[in-house]
Amino acid sequence: MISYNVSPNDYLTYQLYMASKSKEIKFKRRKNWLLIPMVYLIFATLAYFLGKQKNIALTFSILAGIWLILHPLYTRWNYKDKFKKAIIKNNKEIFGKKITMSIDGQFLIISDTVNSKKQKISEVASIHEISTHIFIKLKKGSSIIIPKSEISISKELHELMKTITTISGVKISKELNWKWK
Repeated sequence: MISYNVSPNDYLTYQLYMASKSKEIKFKRRKNWLLIPMVYLIFATLAYFLGKQKNIALTFSILAGIWLILHPLYTRWNYKDKFKKAIIKNNKEIFGKKITMSIDGQFLIISDTVNSKKQKISEVASIHEISTHIFIKLKKGSSIIIPKSEISISKELHELMKTITTISGVKISKELNWKWK
């Protein structure tokens, strides 16, 4: 059995990790990163060749370069800020409660101070491990967030994860160098 608390930062890390793996979000970020500079460069080309306006062409070219440099920083901050606000708004009741997790036969038992839930281990869809957390994604769409820093005995966590992977047949996807970009 393991016990831990989940904080808003744990949920934020989970959301950012999942966003970094989403093909739709990757496509949207890349499209927005490249589309605006392309428009600026088209205007720069038109200003230079059709209007003979070198200063305006240079201005649009500089704006394209600035966008290419600053947009990734802005979207990184923007996603983080939006997720943080949504997490605090929608999950207030979860934070600060002690969560315990144990295995009983083919079931994963997750309990907090109010509720207890029995989940079939065979319902585990994927397990992702980063340097600070373990995320257990279930087939029904929900996930279990385990902050490694909250687990005092890592041997118990290791045994729990070994049992889950053995029963479910799901391997742990380790990305220990993952960072939100």
